[in-house]
Amino acid sequence: MNELSTADKLQVQLPERDEMSLQAYLPESFGPKDLGIESGLMSYRPWL
Repeated sequence: MNELSTADKLQVQLPERDEMSLQAYLPESFGPKDLGIESGLMSYRPWL
């Protein structure tokens, strides 16, 4: 999920728990942005 272009806005809802951000569940996650990749999975690409 961290590879999604909207990962920084993703909210996770688990049974019997409050909604939390993906970053709250993955505090030391590593993804495309850490490698300098601007666009993530499912990014809008008008040229395709």
